[in-house]
Amino acid sequence: MPELRVPAPRMLAVVAILAALLVTATACGEANEAPAAPTATHLETTFDVTPRPGVHVLDAATVDTGLVTAEPAYGEYRFAATAEEIRRLQPGDIVVIPGHGLGSVRAIFEHAGQLVLRLDDAALDDVIQDGLASWRYDVAWDDVAIDYEQIASLPGVTDVEVVYDQPQATRIGSQEPAPRAATVSFRQSGWEFVVHLEARESRLYFDLTGELAATSEAATIATVAASGWVSGFSYVSAMRYAEGVPTTISSAVNGLEGETAISWTAYRTPRTTITQAVRVDVPIAIPFIIPGPLGIPFSLQLKAAGRIVPDLEAVDSSSGGSWKVAYSSDQGFTLDASSGTVGGGLLANTIGTTGDTITAGLGPAGFGVGVEFPRFELGVAGRPPFAFITVEVYSSSRWTPGTTLTSNIRPCQHAATRLAAVGGYRLDMVGWEGRTQQHTLWERQVDTYLNKRPCTSSGN
Repeated sequence: MPELRVPAPRMLAVVAILAALLVTATACGEANEAPAAPTATHLETTFDVTPRPGVHVLDAATVDTGLVTAEPAYGEYRFAATAEEIRRLQPGDIVVIPGHGLGSVRAIFEHAGQLVLRLDDAALDDVIQDGLASWRYDVAWDDVAIDYEQIASLPGVTDVEVVYDQPQATRIGSQEPAPRAATVSFRQSGWEFVVHLEARESRLYFDLTGELAATSEAATIATVAASGWVSGFSYVSAMRYAEGVPTTISSAVNGLEGETAISWTAYRTPRTTITQAVRVDVPIAIPFIIPGPLGIPFSLQLKAAGRIVPDLEAVDSSSGGSWKVAYSSDQGFTLDASSGTVGGGLLANTIGTTGDTITAGLGPAGFGVGVEFPRFELGVAGRPPFAFITVEVYSSSRWTPGTTLTSNIRPCQHAATRLAAVGGYRLDMVGWEGRTQQHTLWERQVDTYLNKRPCTSSGN
């Protein structure tokens, strides 16, 4: 079966080649042909792009010798007072600061002996007239330069503390290698979480634990845990513009292998139910800065996220579960002006319970835990991402007591794990305003029942 991967891009043909491979991989389904993870880190790019008339791409010397500070998230750049190229800009001009950002000039003024350039947001179609930009980034965890970046603000996430495997101060302005491991602790929706990430043995390992304590009681009433690893990967992306309008965009993650184990225990007390669903936003990421056309910097961020979906309201309800998943896969999508094609495949997988997975109670009860790892987000550096691809494992257990008086619906003990790749995009940044969607790229679910007898709410 052809794998979802391409060689070094060949100018205008790369988008059509990638689209064809995406379709082929989808048709192949779940073949037992595992992709090979990269053994060395390597980046290949093709930029054959013409800027729009009037776009100002700053000279390399202006940036190298004149740029003092850059805050792309806030649209502020400070230059030496001798940077004459900055003085020639006018409000409303579209400008690219190679290696740092882009935007529309809002204001230029002098402050404390420096030239301050403030930019409003601009999209890629404000900059690019015609041409192709394509990337292939092979990442191997043994030799890639790893850094960790704390995410500045996430709604509901508090008490964030990040600890690296070497002091942060030794990393700044020194030749010391970046840390291979980081641990972040934080609180969210009453839960206390600890996440550890570490690159070793050609893999990126992760470990997540979470605890929930009753507000009126000292005891811990729920715990969740997830751990595992992912291999290196190949990230392939391309975008094509014609007459200032995007015509085709594609994105894929190839050669990904991984393993995830999920477990939980939870119980309702006489005074405390557990019913609040929680989206777990891990406030740390691994960013990969990738050069783009005309010097526009792109950022591919590797993140982790999760969700907890409890339903322990019934008297004496409790739940516990333990699952393990291993997989190898390719996943991606290709879009044109009117439609999209999803692709990839789950090429090999094993899914099963590794311990008792049971929910009980004097009424319906359930508990679910999901982990997104890895989650890849692509965007222009300093701006919100415009596309993502993620692999999620979601495990759950549910109990329904059936009908006791008529006995026409028997009790049901059901557990399941769903393994899926999901891709999504919000494409205002690339020039397709208002185009937002999410696709399931592939999925597989394994269900288990008490006594291996499927049950339904209809009693059949």
